[in-house]
Formats: sequence, C-alpha cells, structure tokens
Amino acid sequence: MPRPGTFLIARPVRAPVLLHMRRILLSLLLTSPPAGAATTVRVEVASDWRPAGLALTLQTIWLGEPVEVALRDDGQPPDDRAGDGVWTATMQGEEVRALSLVLRARTADSPDDFELWSGFEPLPMGEQRLALAIDDRGRRPVARRTSLALPMRRLEIAEASSVAAMFGWAGLVLVYGIGLAAIQVSRRRR
Repeated sequence: MPRPGTFLIARPVRAPVLLHMRRILLSLLLTSPPAGAATTVRVEVASDWRPAGLALTLQTIWLGEPVEVALRDDGQPPDDRAGDGVWTATMQGEEVRALSLVLRARTADSPDDFELWSGFEPLPMGEQRLALAIDDRGRRPVARRTSLALPMRRLEIAEASSVAAMFGWAGLVLVYGIGLAAIQVSRRRR
C-alpha cells in the first residue's frame, strides 16, 4: 500500500564521457606503484648569484620522513661541472606520485637560511628532472621554475633570440607574400 509523501523517481541515465575520463584519470593517479619501484628526482638550479658562502638545500617530506639534500656545484656527482653556476642534487626513494619541495639558501652574510622557492611537483613514473633559475634582480633573490637550468639572464637572451627569429621568419613570409601579390598585379596589367 502506498504511503503519503513525495517520491523522486529517476530513469537511468548514461554518464557523460567527461565523467568516465575523470574516473580513468583518478584511477591512474591513485593506483599503487609496483613493489620495489623507485623515484629519482634530479634538481638543477642555475644561478649567476654567488655571494660568499652560498649553500643551497632542498627539503621535502618523502613518505612521512623529512629529507634534506645539499645541492652541489663542485663537480662531484651528481654535479657535471664545478663552478658552472648549475647546482645539482639527486633524491631517490620509494615510488611517490608527487612531492612538496622547498629550496632554501644560506650565505655567509645571513646566519639563517631563507626560502628561495617552494612548489608541489607531480612526478611521473621513473626519473623526474626539475630545473630552477635564481633571479637576484629584486630586493631578495627568488627561484623560478624553468624548462632549462640556465641563469635568468641567459634564459632571457635565449627567449629574446627565439622571439627575434620568429619575427624574422614572419617578416620573410610577409615580404614573399607581397612579392607574389606584386607579380599577380603586374600580370593583370599586361
């Protein structure tokens, strides 16, 4: 026998494609890594800023354990060349999908270390390479995430040269187009 009240009856509806895609992405992100798998994170920090006694450290919490690694610019592994302005560190541990990282600096002038950069980095399977560049043009130096470990001034030159090349090619195409149009106009006048 029916009871008094309001009932909501809905027909079955097919879930939209985006919902299925979201479920697939979540399953990829939240799956457990294979047993014994390791994650290697290589961090390269480029810097023209070289005050006396500069020391760079990278801090994170790896599976609940605090980890602190010193970055090197002395040519010893994992650093490739001594004194090239690219500070390097490598961290390796059990497989993780993301890490919260903090880059800190200490100089001879300042007894306390200070934060240059912090970020949350998703890590694909296997090895991950992070590149940062220290920008010392402001009141206080800061690090910025970059695609290549090059000092900020060299990055700006590289970016400026690619923009100049783009304008050069665009100008060449424009001149070519104008030349073709001029040829068409001269043929019509004959």
